[in-house]
Amino acid sequence: MSCYKFLCKSWLIILCSLLVFQNVHAQKSLSVKDTTSIYSAARDILTGNRSFVTLLNFLADPTNSESDRKESIGNNIEQPNNIFMSKKAVIEEDTDPDHTAPGKHEESIEDYLTSFNSYYHTSIDNSIELIIKSVSPIMRADNKLPYVKVHYSQLFKGKNSDGKSFSRCYRVAEVFFVKKGDGNQWQAYINSVKFEDPNAAPDDASKFIPVTSGNSDAEPEVRVEKDDTYYKSNLLKGTYALSENKYADAYRFLREVQESNKFATDANVQFAKLKSQIKSSVTMETDSFFHSLLKKRGHDIENNHKYEEAKVYYGYARECDLSDKTLPGIMAHLDDKINLQKELEAAYNKGLYDQAVLNYGAAIANDLYNSDLYVGRAKCYVKLNRDADARADFASAIKYDVGNVSIYLWQGRYYEAKNTTASYDSAYACFVNYVNKSLYSDDPALKPIHAEATYCKGMNLYKKNNFLDAIDSFQVAIGQNENYYQALCYLGCCYLEKRDYAQAIEYLKKAIEINGKYADAHYWYGKTLRQKDWAKYSDEAIKEMELAIAIIDNDKNMNWFSWNSELADILQRSKKYDDAIKYYTNCINIDPGKNFLYYLYRGECYHQGGYNENAGKDYYAYKTWCDKYGISTDTNPAYKKDMDQLNTGK
Repeated sequence: MSCYKFLCKSWLIILCSLLVFQNVHAQKSLSVKDTTSIYSAARDILTGNRSFVTLLNFLADPTNSESDRKESIGNNIEQPNNIFMSKKAVIEEDTDPDHTAPGKHEESIEDYLTSFNSYYHTSIDNSIELIIKSVSPIMRADNKLPYVKVHYSQLFKGKNSDGKSFSRCYRVAEVFFVKKGDGNQWQAYINSVKFEDPNAAPDDASKFIPVTSGNSDAEPEVRVEKDDTYYKSNLLKGTYALSENKYADAYRFLREVQESNKFATDANVQFAKLKSQIKSSVTMETDSFFHSLLKKRGHDIENNHKYEEAKVYYGYARECDLSDKTLPGIMAHLDDKINLQKELEAAYNKGLYDQAVLNYGAAIANDLYNSDLYVGRAKCYVKLNRDADARADFASAIKYDVGNVSIYLWQGRYYEAKNTTASYDSAYACFVNYVNKSLYSDDPALKPIHAEATYCKGMNLYKKNNFLDAIDSFQVAIGQNENYYQALCYLGCCYLEKRDYAQAIEYLKKAIEINGKYADAHYWYGKTLRQKDWAKYSDEAIKEMELAIAIIDNDKNMNWFSWNSELADILQRSKKYDDAIKYYTNCINIDPGKNFLYYLYRGECYHQGGYNENAGKDYYAYKTWCDKYGISTDTNPAYKKDMDQLNTGK
């Protein structure tokens, strides 16, 4: 190659590299669809059903208890349901009627919300009014996330703690956006709320993100920063792949980490090693080498029906050679297959299991050896309690791709949900299989699966009444995942069995703090309070058990009957007959013929509560079922006594 040709080619490579860098890192435009979604999310986070103003009105409501306020604050500042960027989000204190100008005291959002009802008092519903005036153009922050400023007016209709009335003031909220979930929906998070400063400089127009004329459904152009575990996992994979001379995988994983603000330096070190290693072993330019290697790797993965994974490799191959005109068409074809699988998964997530089974069947007919489709349909069969069909699809998935580790993960979840001694043993085996078959055993992303395996081992021991060994397993699971609320709950249950009420209450309360909607924790917390001191904690125990039943609210849940039955018995013995009637009714509704004895129990409550006509109907229903099954009622003195009283009009 002549010196002239060499210089020309070198400059061409540099120019392409700069174009790629600009394409990846420069400010990008947003589609009309993305822009509309962002503006809608910005308004919803301030004034929607689950919003800042909704939260303030809840905290201001004097009928809500302190524990309910605390739970609501936690739900709004902790993942996954947080509406604030973090606990460090700030707000200019506005609970003093005189604070209507900028430059006043700032508080963390957690401190502000915690003390809110001590500043502000109301006697009317929805006493705080927010009216949005305008939303700024979409800007880009230093952390690469888009954000807007929402300008609004605020009126506290109640009074402060000194009895002073508030006047309307003007505020501005800084709202950031992240694309999350399979549907690539923009989610809004409030970062700060301050008084509007009329003297403030205008927003920097250079940070505004332009809007395209199209309305594309393509993947978001604005990069989404993922969590630390994701980048740690990919850094490990990239480093390992480099040590194994798996250059395509090393390139892919390290490029992912290069997008991280926190781990980019480590990725760059490994990437430099990768390029150095390539230069010493191949004669062609590194970009051309990687283009060929990544494209081939993408093709191999596509042939194995891993379409999203294949698209990642093709995408990086395209970065290495923008002149390859075949890749856009290949990637567009993959998009069709990826979108189909997302639609199937969306139907599953919406609970449309019967329809999803039909759709998965049609997809399988056109893609017979795609193991992911069999796994997806198996998940639907699990929800429909079609165990034989689920097991058959799991078996087909393994048959067509024994290396698809997600099969073992979902198999484990299937067995775990069955909640029996044997099924927990099977679940443990599946999770261990999943971990062992994963290429990188020390991958930090596997820690939750290690914890889930250990939890299933603990549940197997718990079901066998081996509480001491179960305690050890649950503690190991919590060490692997400190927010594992199921393990915390059943660790508490083990201590309940040992009558160590203090320890039981400690762990059950921790489980509830992490997930206030976990029914098992509420139920067993109520049971623990009842056993510890029924006279002292009866009302709280009943409340917790009622909450557990309200959360599951489904007679197909395996706990529905036993929880309703036990709570109804407790309420009847506590002479809370109206409440007991409700839960006995739930037991009857599951299967009147099987649970006919509960007509007698409910009849007793009706009788004790003075509802004699209803009592008579239930006693008649009870006797009808007894006659049908050839059971004598003469041996039941309580029934005979009540019937005598009803017949004599007492």
